[in-house]
Amino acid sequence: MDITLAIAGAQLIDGVSSTSIPHSVVLIGADGRIAGAGPSQEMSAPAGVPTVKANGPTLLPGLIDGHVHLTWDKSLYFAYSSQDYVTRLKGRDPERHLVRAGHFSQMALAAGVTTLRDCGADDFSVLALRGMINAGQFVGPRILASGRPITRTGGHIYSDWGVDGAEEIQEAVRSLAGRGVDFIKLIVSGGTTTPGTSQARSIRCRNCVWPSRGPIN
Repeated sequence: MDITLAIAGAQLIDGVSSTSIPHSVVLIGADGRIAGAGPSQEMSAPAGVPTVKANGPTLLPGLIDGHVHLTWDKSLYFAYSSQDYVTRLKGRDPERHLVRAGHFSQMALAAGVTTLRDCGADDFSVLALRGMINAGQFVGPRILASGRPITRTGGHIYSDWGVDGAEEIQEAVRSLAGRGVDFIKLIVSGGTTTPGTSQARSIRCRNCVWPSRGPIN
């Protein structure tokens, strides 16, 4: 593999060793991926390869955030009244959601998070963002997205797309799969941001019962 860049001198946390490597060399390949990493006494940059002197900083593998909601205004996590919640649903703005998701994804990347798992949105804006990042048209972390979550009508994270029976659940899964989501988000309890629901109770629909096994949201 062709090496296009070397980073030398940094303390390295490789995620494998029980201790950090005080002085390391990290080699970057032409595809932008790490081609090699190790102690400076065991690894060196090929002749002629540009080398970044990084004495002092610490390098570590990219972080993974397994539960985010990129499109949401973070004030959502404060206590909402029932009226506030209805106002938020009526005021949905896919264009604004997409801009917000892009902003939050770049904030995460700047903090060292290179993979995000988006666990539900009011629309499918995150899928568009994921596609732009994968195509190299927008700078951001790798995104795994569920799109809209599957929930009952009026349930937690309800956004005018509720399901109320086994057949409707199957149809929702098929619809999400057709859009190319990375995983299915199934709401089986209430949540703290949805008035009138409880994290401790199961959700019941006409033809099925989903038992709650704890505060799943």
